[in-house]
Amino acid sequence: LRFSCTCTSDSKLFCKHLVATAVDAQREGRGDIYKAAGIILKDRKMLVERSVGKPAFIAPGGRLEPGETAKQALVRELKEEFSISVAQQDLERFGSFSAAAANHPNQQVHMQVFVVKKWRGDIKLAPCGFVDALGN
Repeated sequence: LRFSCTCTSDSKLFCKHLVATAVDAQREGRGDIYKAAGIILKDRKMLVERSVGKPAFIAPGGRLEPGETAKQALVRELKEEFSISVAQQDLERFGSFSAAAANHPNQQVHMQVFVVKKWRGDIKLAPCGFVDALGN
């Protein structure tokens, strides 16, 4: 993927302007979907999650909100879903990936993935009630 904007010099990172535009299109059921995910390893196990009613387990994370970078979104999602605090400097870029969106016909999902090197707090499922977790 190649994106360019003056808010980031790294063409592999999603810029906040691109995300703000994309979020409006997503709400209307069109346009690409931008997400961030984290690889969390503890005691030789990988933390994964599954949205209620969906068949696949995935790495924790979620959609970017307007004005957020991928790192900011991942920090927010990990706090909301697993009650852990992560500093952006403790996220190491793993890669960027794109594919057809599984539950959104005619849309692509673009995912920036980071290895979570360090976090504060015990990993526990937050009381939001929309994910199952394995591996912690």
